[in-house]
Amino acid sequence: MNNKIKNFAIFSCIILTTSIQAQNTYLYWDLEAVDGAEDALVEIFDNYFEENEITRKSGGWAIMRNAIGGDNTHTHRIIIYGDIYNWGYTEERETPDLEFQVTLNNANNLIKKWTRNESGYILYTGETSFENYPYRALYEMKVDDPNSYTESFMKMVESSDVKEIMGDRPMHMGAIAGGINDGLSHWVYMGFENRNDYLQKTYELNSSASGMQFREEVRTIRTVEKTSTEILVKEYN
Repeated sequence: MNNKIKNFAIFSCIILTTSIQAQNTYLYWDLEAVDGAEDALVEIFDNYFEENEITRKSGGWAIMRNAIGGDNTHTHRIIIYGDIYNWGYTEERETPDLEFQVTLNNANNLIKKWTRNESGYILYTGETSFENYPYRALYEMKVDDPNSYTESFMKMVESSDVKEIMGDRPMHMGAIAGGINDGLSHWVYMGFENRNDYLQKTYELNSSASGMQFREEVRTIRTVEKTSTEILVKEYN
């Protein structure tokens, strides 16, 4: 079995059978698409979700395009997220596994290879969402003291100066549970209007009193290993 077929089979199995143990959870899968295949991939998932009128009880799916940074081994990422206590379809379907398997078979024809997978827990979202912020920044890190890091992160995000800078832009934080995580333990995922907004707001954030205090507090317990950005292509929820 070649690597493409093997990884595709694993992806199918995980999506259809994974037992998830946190209330807010996610799974993502990185892929290298055939050149120029993005529109065709979106059409395949449009057919699956929209023509079949599929809706989920919570969360949803997102197709992302890699922008800058990361390991550069993928062109796109599929993210699945939701509440484990409200997981699945809003109504009973006769052949949900078959519907999804056909969709993946069609998508696999446009994918050179599946490159990386990860699952984990969404630990903090605040009152914000990514709805109006399609440009995303991902910071992947190793954290030696999760409790202290979480406390410092929440204190920064909820501070008055950071709220004034970020507005309703999301700054979410979570922990990695499994997959090919390269020894990483945590992540921060932020949303922006576009690349210019990302550059401006991260500069203001890093220059703020709360931002500087946060970096000092986590200096010895956090090591950011990867920084990357991506753009929302299509979301289904």
